[in-house]
Amino acid sequence: RRTFAVALLCEAGAVLWSLLHGDWLLFLPAVVVLPFYIVSVVKQRVADGVRATKSSILGLMVAVSVVYPWYFLPTLGVFLLCRWYYRRRFGLVYPTLGV
Repeated sequence: RRTFAVALLCEAGAVLWSLLHGDWLLFLPAVVVLPFYIVSVVKQRVADGVRATKSSILGLMVAVSVVYPWYFLPTLGVFLLCRWYYRRRFGLVYPTLGV
């Protein structure tokens, strides 16, 4: 429970900090993923915490890719290489965007 609460506090802090400093690159994805953190606190399920974390990573990656489009290709490449490696080495489908 404490981890979910601290994560929500940090996410809410990111929303507030980015709003106060006019950092729209951080503010938009932070606001979009805030509901995922609220759900994780309310439901107290690991799957919801994982979903909140993955949505944060994806949101920040998309936001940075909008400003720096060249960033998307290396990120996609790392994602695909990791997926290939984990499937070949361990027989796992990892990383995933779903929960």
